[in-house]
Amino acid sequence: MEDFTAFLNITYNNVRPQRGKVLISQPLLSDGCFGRSVVLITEYSKDGTIGLILNKWMEVALEDLLEDFPGKGLQLSLGGPLRANTLLYLHTFDNVPGSIKIFNGIYWGGDLNEVCRLLSLSVMKPENIRFFLGYSGWTAGQLEDELKSNSWLVGDLQPRQIICPTYNLWKESVRSMGDEYMQWTNMPENPAFN
Repeated sequence: MEDFTAFLNITYNNVRPQRGKVLISQPLLSDGCFGRSVVLITEYSKDGTIGLILNKWMEVALEDLLEDFPGKGLQLSLGGPLRANTLLYLHTFDNVPGSIKIFNGIYWGGDLNEVCRLLSLSVMKPENIRFFLGYSGWTAGQLEDELKSNSWLVGDLQPRQIICPTYNLWKESVRSMGDEYMQWTNMPENPAFN
């Protein structure tokens, strides 16, 4: 494994994690939930970290789970392995009461009744909101330990990449980190099959 990690330049890029940054998993991370994942950090403090996986889609639409929910064709994503029965959302509206600003143009949560109202009026559209089941979480010091063990890079995304990501978000995110990480995108998901 060491030969692969040296060849692929798998080392933490020393960017400090914080709200609004993304975690980009290294290509050999074999965890089923976090393998080849991009996670938006929604909360970061000395007590721990919370985030939402941006590139793990579910095969069910929100309307299939919530019969009378206003808004058709809203796809669900797996936000992470914790509380998989909890609905969370990111959106682009700065006027939803109770929402938390992640960074300019991206907000987390807020008054679900207001979100439903905006969706029913077609003021809020699928390109303005994204729903997740569950979330990702790290206890105090856990993420820092994973960074030291070179499991993640810390980077940035634009609001559009977060709300309307492509299915190649992991590769796009890796490419945005610079040429020294380009080999990651060519690495098969299971090196034993190469």
